[in-house]
Amino acid sequence: MKKIYTLLCSFTVMATSLSAQTTLPVYEPFALNLGTLGGQNTWTGPTGVDQGAQVVDSNLTYTGLATSNSYAVRVGNQNAGAIQQLVFLQQNTKTYTSFLIRLSAMPPALIAGSYYVTMGNGQTPGATMYAIPNADGTTFELGFSTLAAIPATNNRTNQSFQLGATIMVVMAYTPATAASNGTGTLSVWVNPSSADIAPGATEPTPTFTGITGGNLANVANVFIRSGTNTRPMIFDELRIGKTWTEVTTTSATLPVKISDISITTKSNTSQLSWTSVSETNFGKYVVMFSNNGTDFKEVGTVIPQGNNAKYSFSYVHQVDGYFKLKMVDLDGSYTYSKVLQAKVKGTIIKVSPNPVAEQLLVTAMPEGTKTIVLYNLNGVVLKSQSVNSTNHTMALPALPTGNYIVKVLQDGKAIFSTIITK
Repeated sequence: MKKIYTLLCSFTVMATSLSAQTTLPVYEPFALNLGTLGGQNTWTGPTGVDQGAQVVDSNLTYTGLATSNSYAVRVGNQNAGAIQQLVFLQQNTKTYTSFLIRLSAMPPALIAGSYYVTMGNGQTPGATMYAIPNADGTTFELGFSTLAAIPATNNRTNQSFQLGATIMVVMAYTPATAASNGTGTLSVWVNPSSADIAPGATEPTPTFTGITGGNLANVANVFIRSGTNTRPMIFDELRIGKTWTEVTTTSATLPVKISDISITTKSNTSQLSWTSVSETNFGKYVVMFSNNGTDFKEVGTVIPQGNNAKYSFSYVHQVDGYFKLKMVDLDGSYTYSKVLQAKVKGTIIKVSPNPVAEQLLVTAMPEGTKTIVLYNLNGVVLKSQSVNSTNHTMALPALPTGNYIVKVLQDGKAIFSTIITK
């Protein structure tokens, strides 16, 4: 469930979209499909059901950080699919990453392989975060290393974090001057202030600096671990960039913010609703639909009306489906909302026979006044009939051989649409 205090959705597009060799900066808000992370949005890793990190209906917020109202990822304590990677163009200079985390279970006893998140290359860590249980058995601290190695005592937060707390972490790795010579260094910021991540803020003093021993001469991915040496953790709002600003303040945003995106389904008609918080020289909303949650098609366009406008879009579908908004700027840049699932409810309206001759039987319609409308393929109304029953036989006019459209309208909206053949 979303936290009820998450009132504002700020959908952000960084300089590039994700691709197989993504250039920086990168912003990953996990506006993906629920289920296994591997195979989505260039994330590598096992794609089997419940293997590795899972996209879940949750999201994290942090005071002062522009966040989306999409989903998050659950990592930790998986028997299969231990590592998921997001690959970006190889970097041989100082590189930053930031993210939000929330632990829901005490981490296991500390070992070298119990890290949760790292920025590295392949499966070799360079900037690595550990969660470390405290002796009280109820709180934990974070530790950091340039290797897959137990963090030194002076590289631990020495702070009692409570389970359920949202923590912001920023890591900056400076690569080694040559591979395996141990000159790579790491700086870390834990829970920076809202002033330090405000637009225009300069990079503050790190919580930890000069963490040494890094062997990587370049970095090319962020990977998260879900192996048996970890415990459940929510991971969200991943950013990767070349500067403090690129991973903390949002410098390139679409001129639209929306809230309260939701979907309701009646019979086989779904209505997608949302509210614009702000729109400035914004292009359009494109409604996308998919039968399988992967292959989306455009089913409609909504023109923006300005700040605080309320929108809705209805679509008839005969099977369960998935919806998302594509928000397109005037310059063609775009981002997506989270994916919403719509399950067809109740009995589905049926039309028979098909092919049809002289009469058309429409069954399983909802209660109330409805209008059955017959169109040709040019959209010309050939017959329209108002009915109150749930089943109705409509006599057809003389029709030439061909295809026709039958719609059932209720309260001015199409609740059913199909093609019949004469």
